[in-house]
Amino acid sequence: APVPAGQKPHLIAALEAQHTTGALVLLEAGADSTASNRRGDSALKIAAETGSLEVVEKLIELEAHRVAEAGDRALRAVLLKLDKLARRSGEATGGGEAPGGIADPDTGPPVPRHREVVRVLVLAGASLDWKTESGQEARSLAERLGLAELLQRSGLDR
Repeated sequence: APVPAGQKPHLIAALEAQHTTGALVLLEAGADSTASNRRGDSALKIAAETGSLEVVEKLIELEAHRVAEAGDRALRAVLLKLDKLARRSGEATGGGEAPGGIADPDTGPPVPRHREVVRVLVLAGASLDWKTESGQEARSLAERLGLAELLQRSGLDR
């Protein structure tokens, strides 16, 4: 059913509140997996940014997004979030990740789930062929964040 004007889709509300189980139940019940918030952030982007791996996998399974567009935006969002967290934590030291991962003050414990979200998005076809606003290549950013081994194991390295 269409969402009344001025209200956000239930799926988006669940994702923004980081209710993974609720989001999965809504998707199973037929919620619009292509929903977005008022800023235009897709369900996939919100799920990726918050590290909701199970929801990212479900959205990919449903083919609810166009990886060429939504997946790329989601991948960009999660890599930039990891970069911000790493800078805040002082753990982006040019080689790997500190034991336990980078602490995420917004979503709680270390963020290895975000690393897995990166892998899942890239395997689904999201592109690493872009640059940050400062001109850093996405692959270089991923490597600096300690994701080089993950990309290599997935067959996604250069």
